[in-house]
Amino acid sequence: MLQEVVRAGRPTRSALSGPGVDGRPGFITPVLAGRENLGYLSIIDHPQHLEELAMVAIEHAATVIALEMIKSSARSRKPRTGCAASLVDDLLTRHLRRPGERPAPGATSAL
Repeated sequence: MLQEVVRAGRPTRSALSGPGVDGRPGFITPVLAGRENLGYLSIIDHPQHLEELAMVAIEHAATVIALEMIKSSARSRKPRTGCAASLVDDLLTRHLRRPGERPAPGATSAL
């Protein structure tokens, strides 16, 4: 069922299953970043007269969650990217030295 939800790429009406929700009506939608599936979001037991609003709400919420997950992932990678950039800069400028070796006068090194 979840593969069908991802393929649809939008909220899908379903009788949900899982602890405490077996057979209850609701919507499930994938949380997508491009073509990458980051997870799922569902609404259970929404009022039937607000079904269209529930679909819009879950779609919007899935987009916000995807953006927050992407932002969080980018933040966690930033220090490594900065370190890698520093290493590349040191490699290009030949400022690296062996352990215990003193830097040349005026040279700087990240190590």
